[in-house]
Amino acid sequence: MLALKSRFPESYGYLTSPLAVSPILLSLIFLFLYRHAASPDPFAFFFLLLTGLSFLFLLRLPRWVYYLYLLVSVIAVVAHMVFNISARSGIDDGSDRDEAVEIAALAFLRGENPWDGQTDLNLAITTGPSSILLAIPFVTLTGHINLLTFIFWIGFAASLLWGDVRRQNNTLLLLLVLFMFPETEFVTVLTWSLEELYYPLLLFLAAWWMTGRRWYFAVGLLLAFVVLVRLSYVFAVAGFLLWFTFQTDSPLKPLLKVGAGVAAGAIGILLPFALVGGQNFWARNFLTIALGAASGGGAENVLFNQIQAVGELIPGPARVIYTAGVIGLILVVAAFLARHLRLSHPFWHVSLGALLAHTILFSPGNQADYILTIVIPTFFAVAFSETPA
Repeated sequence: MLALKSRFPESYGYLTSPLAVSPILLSLIFLFLYRHAASPDPFAFFFLLLTGLSFLFLLRLPRWVYYLYLLVSVIAVVAHMVFNISARSGIDDGSDRDEAVEIAALAFLRGENPWDGQTDLNLAITTGPSSILLAIPFVTLTGHINLLTFIFWIGFAASLLWGDVRRQNNTLLLLLVLFMFPETEFVTVLTWSLEELYYPLLLFLAAWWMTGRRWYFAVGLLLAFVVLVRLSYVFAVAGFLLWFTFQTDSPLKPLLKVGAGVAAGAIGILLPFALVGGQNFWARNFLTIALGAASGGGAENVLFNQIQAVGELIPGPARVIYTAGVIGLILVVAAFLARHLRLSHPFWHVSLGALLAHTILFSPGNQADYILTIVIPTFFAVAFSETPA
């Protein structure tokens, strides 16, 4: 704390100041305690942690004490879920997201095309090449990606802390309490080991940080990695690029540098898979499988239903082009609106891109699988907001 005081006096003053507990936060905690007082694991675990936090509020301690308590609580929750509930109890046997990336990584290490195989549920592997490369060190060491999942969640919590301290907006406790609510689907994702869908969301934070330092080629490398995790991230990346275009003076040259980074990153990521998979790679890969699963989405509102109705009149591949164009147009309009509202970070744009992708273009069998592609960047948008919670 002394080093923080000398180097970042404003942050030190904020963390050592008394915490003002908002009525919204207290209401959420009491609601949770009421609903889950007699619930089985994992809610019993959350119940104890939030009960302890409630008692700490009575003591009027410095802000950093509450932050430390809840951060340690989240680490304990994640460790319990990742290394005990999902890994050992067999709860996630009905989900093959984690198994898919593990099977694909092991196939690649054997010199095989990762997308030739099937998951434990006899489904096609749709894991992108970026996810496979990210998983290889962990699969090599442990045979699983549980440690990678644990690191991801710690990075998520640390990012929320960074946003709170940077903006001094009192959002950390609210967001981490919401993290424990089943309605936000974090618990579902942890229980069913779905995190492989969300790893690249942390890279948007890094890309945002790099734009401030004008490392545009590096931004492109990161965005290439994101897109090659899963096809649907194209639209989240498009949202980021629209934010980048509108907030950058004379954006043409920076965009060209970003584009060069995207091209170099994509080639660098895909090349080893093309060399290992040979002809099988070109015939069967994450892209061909994902496009085969794409369809008019499952949104239940008039606008999206009308978009789908028109799309059904368009034959074959042109339907995907039409739908993608509609998404792009909505994104551009939304980006203009965000610029008018002077939103200073890209996370609302990323959330909107993900929302449009999973309501219009893609119709996954279980929407809960993909909900955090919208929720996590929304959490980041709140964490880095100028407005106190």
